[in-house]
Amino acid sequence: MLPLKPIKTILKQKCNGNQISIEAAIELKYFLEKVAKDVAEKSSNEFLKYNEYRKRQGLREAKRLSSSIIKKVLKQFYYNNMGSQIRESVSPGGEK
Repeated sequence: MLPLKPIKTILKQKCNGNQISIEAAIELKYFLEKVAKDVAEKSSNEFLKYNEYRKRQGLREAKRLSSSIIKKVLKQFYYNNMGSQIRESVSPGGEK
């Protein structure tokens, strides 16, 4: 689904001029596609909830998934997957 060339270009830009195998780019592509599917599924569920709230308020249902719902899901996704790293943060003057 996602084009491979831009993924390989990004890898090349961030890998200090090292060569990138096609297998590495393909693995990243598969991972990004899985993340996109997960975000789409969660966004769809959030969109249904959003329309339920609108209906309760007597408003018409929205027909288009907005960027605010995607951002909300990405924020939840990010914090759910980064939780263990957040706990490792150190307060100023503190030690790990």
